[in-house]
Amino acid sequence: MRNRIDPRSVSMWFGAFLAICLGLAAGGARAEEVKIFSSPPSIEELEKALSAGGGGKPKFKTRSIVIDDDPSRPPQAAQGAVVGFPINFDLGSASIKEDSLGYLDAIANLMRKNTALRFLVEGHTDITGNPGRNVELSKARAASVRNYLISRQGITKSRLESVGKGSSEPINRNDPAAGENRRVQFRVLG
Repeated sequence: MRNRIDPRSVSMWFGAFLAICLGLAAGGARAEEVKIFSSPPSIEELEKALSAGGGGKPKFKTRSIVIDDDPSRPPQAAQGAVVGFPINFDLGSASIKEDSLGYLDAIANLMRKNTALRFLVEGHTDITGNPGRNVELSKARAASVRNYLISRQGITKSRLESVGKGSSEPINRNDPAAGENRRVQFRVLG
């Protein structure tokens, strides 16, 4: 008697395989679309990095025609767009070092210019140390950045949320202990 393959099991396995592939592709794309600044950016640089497609003015597409809706208007932040900064903290703490305040002041200036802009502040660590402690530390650091923007820069609480990601989303996947994986990201919520 010949063995028969159940089409439902093939479909189930193919669906699982496809989900894994899509998940891996999405994870890789997410890290690549983050614009990491190595020095505090200007408002214009932030607008460009956060605009649809990472630069240029907002555009409407109709099949093969692209229409620029207002070339004099500055770029608008795209939902989900991300910028990252190498914010420095005291070792093992959420205390922001003075040399990192220029990055946070740049975000505050952008938020004052665009009063509808909202961000999710994401804290990230490298892979060194205890994974559980890294998640807690990244949460505390993201909250510290959020609190700085609220208390020292006057940004409304409702415009900022914070989350800690630990070492789960490295920018440099080839070297999870690399310094660039320790960062604070700002993801546009709206």
